[in-house]
This record gives sequence, structure tokens and C-alpha cells, in this order.
Amino acid sequence: MSTAILGGGAAGCLLALRLKTLLPHEPVVIFERSGTPLAKVRSTGGGRCNVTNTFAHVDDIAAVYPRGARLMSRLLRATPPKTLMQWWESIGVPLRVEAEGRVFPASQQSDTVVNALLTHLQRVGVELRTSCDVQGVERQADGTLLLTDRHGDALSSTPFAQVAVTCGGLSRPEAFAPWRAMGHEIAAPCPSLFGLRLEAPALAALSGVTVGEVTLALSGTKVRAEGPLLITRQGVSGPGVLRLSAYGARLLADAGHRGTLLIGWCGTSDTASALSELHTLFAAHGGRTVGSVRAFDLPSRLWALLLERAEVPADRRCAELNRKQLNRLATVLTADAYAIAGRTTHQGEFVTCGGVSLSSVSPKTMESKLVPGLFFAGEVLDIDGVTGGYNLTAAWLTGLTAAEGIARRATQTAAQL
Repeated sequence: MSTAILGGGAAGCLLALRLKTLLPHEPVVIFERSGTPLAKVRSTGGGRCNVTNTFAHVDDIAAVYPRGARLMSRLLRATPPKTLMQWWESIGVPLRVEAEGRVFPASQQSDTVVNALLTHLQRVGVELRTSCDVQGVERQADGTLLLTDRHGDALSSTPFAQVAVTCGGLSRPEAFAPWRAMGHEIAAPCPSLFGLRLEAPALAALSGVTVGEVTLALSGTKVRAEGPLLITRQGVSGPGVLRLSAYGARLLADAGHRGTLLIGWCGTSDTASALSELHTLFAAHGGRTVGSVRAFDLPSRLWALLLERAEVPADRRCAELNRKQLNRLATVLTADAYAIAGRTTHQGEFVTCGGVSLSSVSPKTMESKLVPGLFFAGEVLDIDGVTGGYNLTAAWLTGLTAAEGIARRATQTAAQL
């Protein structure tokens, strides 16, 4: 009996390590297309590697997993965050918890995570083949899966009892073709977790300005998000924008990453509420100029721009504003509209929306419902989360579940021989 794992990333490496722990004598081979395994793990989180999340601040799993929330709820019940964190500690990766439950290695270095995984893979005897490009997998009459791979100019074919697919994503959309040919439903891959380019030169002039809490919406849709915002040279980014891009990944992709972004700079989209607060603020400072009274503690440069967008003179006294001016200002504060001109790449995040549909996979084992012995885990699946350690958590847990599913299948098959 033997198992091939296609992809030496987060899901593939943890799958291999867990499988060898469960079945020490089972030959396990990882086929990695590049020359370096765990490359994305090494670069994620700005090189610090946001390993997982405590989920202590998560009331609704769907709020952090736009796709795959039901499966992730199941997997988190089976392997709670505390258990996953204890496992990392057990293999020599001390952890620290930061804001919003984000979990990082105490060293603040992704190399700590990568080196621990590679050391233990070698220790338990997992074979790692790099620079191997898998060309295809075919089910044979005897139930085995024939894997064909290319290493340099050489082609070779090897039968395996089980094959786990853990590679995929936006960087290689062609990698989904073999699984589609086998009958699996594939949600077309598109990017998630990105900043937005805006047609807003005046806003771009404020590059570097941050706002602690804003509301965001894609006009004409139900896509909404909240969170901190960073103004960039190209448009906007920050946790709130990344969250919006995850929720609206499919809609934005279908629209060519065009549309209208509505920003609630004051942390609410309730115009009436904002108007009421403006009345109170300006009544208390009637003799001062509007430009000198910053509403909602907004940065002064941003406040000046918003006054300009609302056509409210900054040198006008607060008591002199008329009803129309107040209404325009309240609207700009709660639903400031900007044309979206495209997307930007968020450094350290490479997340794909789409992949093998979860309807094609058993949630208990990650085994294909169509091809016995074929398993899926990680980014190849149509699961993705917002920023904060949620995507790596999905990779770890689907990898662990697939390992346990493979171990059960291998044990049952061996008992029948």
C-alpha cells in the first residue's frame, strides 16, 4: 500500500506527517512541482506566518469563511483551535496570540514553522520529490491510481493505492483540468483577499492615512464589510477592504473587478444617525469653522477632503451650515462613492476563491465521491477565508481529515487482502 500527495504546501505536508504517524509503515510520497516545498507558508503573514486563529472572537463561522463555512464548522468541532495549537507546540513551535485571536510562532519567523514540518517529515520517513510535475492520474482496473509525472525530460508512471490532491489555486488554473475530467464539479478559480484600485486621485494623495473602523459595500449588491481601512497610492486596502474582497470575490471577478465602492468613513452606513451626530457636534461648536472641528475623530487631511466632496466650505462657521450642506456631508460620511478600477495584490496573501466543489467530496474523509482512493485537501478545494490565519487553518484541518480518511481506507483495504 502507498499514498501519493500532490503538492508540498501546508495541507500536503501536514497530511503526510499525520498519515505517517497513523501508519508508520505506509510509504508516503510528496510530489512538489517547484524546487521548494512550503514556499507559500514561508511568505505568508509578511514572513511571520499567521499559523491559525483562536476563533475566540468569531461568533459566526460564515463571517470568516465566505466559502466552506459548513465544512469548517464540522472540522473545528473535530479539531478545536486549542488542540491544533497544542499540536504545533508539541513539534517544537512555541506560539503567541495577538490581536483578534491571530496566532503566530513566538519567534515571529515563518522559518520556524517550515523547519519544524520539514524536520518531522524527514524524521518519520516521508519521501519528498521536488521539481516533479504531475501530468495526470488515471484509475486502473485493479482500483489503483496510476500517477504520471515529469522530472526534467523524464516521464514516469507509478501506481498508488491512494492519491491526495493538495495543489491548485489561481496560480495554476490548469491544475483543475484532471479532476474536472473525472467528473468533479469545479468552481472557476478567481482571486480573493486584495486591495481595490479606485479612480480617485484626490484620495490617493492621502496615501498612508488609516481609519480605524469603516463600513464598506459594493453598490447594487448585498456585499458588506467592516474594519480598518488604509488609503494607498492606488486606492484602498486594509483588513476591512480585504474582508470585502473575500465576500465579494466572485461578484467582483464576474464584473472584471469594476463597480462602485461605498465607504462609511464614520463607521456606520446610517445616514440619519450620522446627521444627528453632526447636528450635536456643530451646535456645540457653532462659532468655530467646520474645518477646525473634526467629526468622528477622522484624520484632519481626510476630513478636509470629505468637506470638499460634500461641497462644504471649510472656513464656514458650524452654525452657518444649511440643511442641504449638512445632508450632503452626512451622505459623504456614510456612503462616499468611488469607482472601482481594478484590484491590487495584498502582500503576503495568495488566496483563491473557487476549486473542487465540496459537494464532490465526503466531509468526513475528504475522499472523492466519484473516484475511490482520490482525496482532496487545502487550496484545491472551494474553501477560503478572510485574513487572520483562517486560510492556513483550513489547509491544516482538511489535511488532517484527509490523512485520517486515507488511514482508515488503507487499513480496511489491508484487512481484505
